[in-house]
Amino acid sequence: MSQMEKSTQKIIIAVAAVIILGGIGYLIISKIRAGQALAQIGDLSITQTQVDYRDRVNQVFSPANRESLGLQQLIDTFTKAEVLKRNGQPVSTQVLENEAKRIEKETRAPEALTKIKLVFSGDYDNYLQVFVMPIYVDRETVRFFKTGNFPQNSFEDWFKEQKSQISISVTPR
Repeated sequence: MSQMEKSTQKIIIAVAAVIILGGIGYLIISKIRAGQALAQIGDLSITQTQVDYRDRVNQVFSPANRESLGLQQLIDTFTKAEVLKRNGQPVSTQVLENEAKRIEKETRAPEALTKIKLVFSGDYDNYLQVFVMPIYVDRETVRFFKTGNFPQNSFEDWFKEQKSQISISVTPR
């Protein structure tokens, strides 16, 4: 093998090593970012993994829509959970498990529910946080407002006031 061929081979090996190590580095960084908080609502955190799950759930209902709404939807959900907690109704794992059972029993779209469960592929904690909790807190915050005696005339006004009292921070992406 000539000196030129040896040099070329060394360059190819070096480039391949950089590509492989870069790919491994990318995977490691992706894993780290997936677990980092993108938003903090009270003492609840939203991770990239949860946003990705929420976006995939949205695609079950609207396959053509590729817009990422997951972060904003989860901020709204976690804010409602914090509002309920501050008003004496914390959203515990047991509450969410009971809601998951209710959804399973009462669903009018069993095919969609099956697809949604496949999105989470066994990640039950995120299934509860990302799919079940939005359903539960949407219903319960409205119910709480309707059964309370609040000076606001609309749920939106009441919720806006409640939300203003909660610390919400979002990490730029």
